[in-house]
Amino acid sequence: MKSAKNGKTEWIVDQPTTPDENAWRSVIAALANDDARRVFAELVVHQSSPALDNLPAGRRRRVLSALRRADLVAGEDENVAPNESVFRRIIDNAARPQPVGVERFFGQDGRITTYPANLDVRGELLEIVAEKAFVPEETLDEAAVNTRLLPFSDVAVLRRYLVDYGLVARQSSGSGYRLTSRPRGRRIDAEAEERAEPSEQAHHAASDHD
Repeated sequence: MKSAKNGKTEWIVDQPTTPDENAWRSVIAALANDDARRVFAELVVHQSSPALDNLPAGRRRRVLSALRRADLVAGEDENVAPNESVFRRIIDNAARPQPVGVERFFGQDGRITTYPANLDVRGELLEIVAEKAFVPEETLDEAAVNTRLLPFSDVAVLRRYLVDYGLVARQSSGSGYRLTSRPRGRRIDAEAEERAEPSEQAHHAASDHD
């Protein structure tokens, strides 16, 4: 799914994947093609492929491109050799325990791989970041905030989300940021709050008049 904000397209998914996790898809897609499957089999058995040599130039380029995308062959131009280690990597990755829950949106380096489309789950993810990056009662300028957030994600997007979800408060001057005491993980609709303020003020004024 994608959303457009401030003229930028931001991709958001619910099930993040890494290149290693998708490796098997590329292999299956490549070997589903009869020409690619025949060429790869000949390369494995004979280290050369008459079938590849006999293909028209256009089909030969497409077959080699598909095999390279799947990491099934290595080499330059048409001088290629089979790369059977890709199967071992797929098996090893399948055997590796995969993170569950909100942790699955973090890479092994601790950075956010994707932002969840589900707003509640995104709030949980942002809670984790806020607790790791900020200290209660601490006020930081924007440069310091950016330094704290850089290990997690693009700082502009992440900083905006933390403010939107009410996890971090920004001073009206924009010069300082700090953790808030708001309920965690709930997105704050600033416009709705602003619309509510006049009616609340009118209610209080009427009460005072009575």
